[in-house]
Amino acid sequence: MKQIFERLNSDGLVIMRVVNRNWLVKFNKYVLRKATVTALIDHSIGYSKKSISYLLKSNGFEIIKMTNWEKGKKHSFRTKAFYLTAFIVKLLSLGFINIFPGLILIAKKTNSTK
Repeated sequence: MKQIFERLNSDGLVIMRVVNRNWLVKFNKYVLRKATVTALIDHSIGYSKKSISYLLKSNGFEIIKMTNWEKGKKHSFRTKAFYLTAFIVKLLSLGFINIFPGLILIAKKTNSTK
């Protein structure tokens, strides 16, 4: 993140997509009693909303927007059904349970790192 910060212009923006399968790792650990990180599949690190916010802010970025899905992108019926289910679960749990597979963020460079 520091290298990205250093290479951006003073008014630079970062658009990133990060995986958020931490819920699946926790489910495997506490429900299925399997301590495994293979739920991350093709990633070695997963980020929650809180952890990616901390990472960006501690490296001199201000988050402009954070969302769980790409609006306007055409998805299959199955994908739409999953996103709707994830939204309902998050809503019913008052935001405590987030099963969305990732986060999409837009952040801007601030004047300096903290």
